[in-house]
Amino acid sequence: MENVFTEKDLLFFDENGYVILRQAVSPSHVAAAVRAIYDFLEIPSSPDDSWYTGYVASHGANVELYQHQALWDNRQHPRVHAAFAQLWETPELIVSIDRAGFKPPLNENYPGRSKMGFLHLDASTDELPIPFRLQGVLALVDTEANQGGFHCLPGWHKRTEDWVKLLNGRKKIEGEEMNQLPLKPVETAAGDLIIWHVALPHGNGWNLSQQPRISQYINMFPARWPSSRAAQLDPSDQQSRWERERELRIKAWREHSGPIRREPPFPGDERNWEIEHGRTAVLSPLGRRLLGLDSWEGEAASATD
Repeated sequence: MENVFTEKDLLFFDENGYVILRQAVSPSHVAAAVRAIYDFLEIPSSPDDSWYTGYVASHGANVELYQHQALWDNRQHPRVHAAFAQLWETPELIVSIDRAGFKPPLNENYPGRSKMGFLHLDASTDELPIPFRLQGVLALVDTEANQGGFHCLPGWHKRTEDWVKLLNGRKKIEGEEMNQLPLKPVETAAGDLIIWHVALPHGNGWNLSQQPRISQYINMFPARWPSSRAAQLDPSDQQSRWERERELRIKAWREHSGPIRREPPFPGDERNWEIEHGRTAVLSPLGRRLLGLDSWEGEAASATD
């Protein structure tokens, strides 16, 4: 397995809690994903009033698109896999089936709670330290500091107790309070992949530029890695839970349907656009393993395509 991060990159990740893989995917991969998102949203790629109505108005920046070939091509891209594999120190990974994002410029038709955005954690702080896990987002357009992209508190993945005190029982920090924090907006070029430690306070701002922020969320974790709840089960129950999860993942991929579990914050698309307009994505040998269709031991899984 080829390493994609240098020792300097890994040191930066350790110190700051995030790292960027430049040009993780090719311009053609980026363009295909952007086209897929515009098609799904049923809006033009040029600025238009429809950017602020219909689906975008009701779903905000979340694009409930999951199984499109273009999204799968990015998930199964060897460089994307190599980035997560190097940080996890194993190539035997499973990929999340996450959605995309489209955030138009802020205007009177698309008001936000705060022009500053928010900061939060996607991890429980009930037990510290927070176990090592990763999250990731792929930039599909050049994203400047004022474009509403990823921002974080560098180094605060090592300051979880300070973060908990700052929250004081809240779920997130937002608005002017963030002016008092060392907030870092992370600029990216189209095709760049940001990966961060799950203990890093992060979020995104509101888009004060003239261009949309378009992105795809991608994450990977070791195969059969138990969830926090599953980790409390004995190994046989963990295996049973993984098998059920794997079957749901394969079914959703095959039927090009929405999120595996339709519950907040993943409500799915009430239009069923993917089911009606999509087709089953073609997977590479790597993609089949990342989905769970084939095992990393080289044996074909029991489900067939």
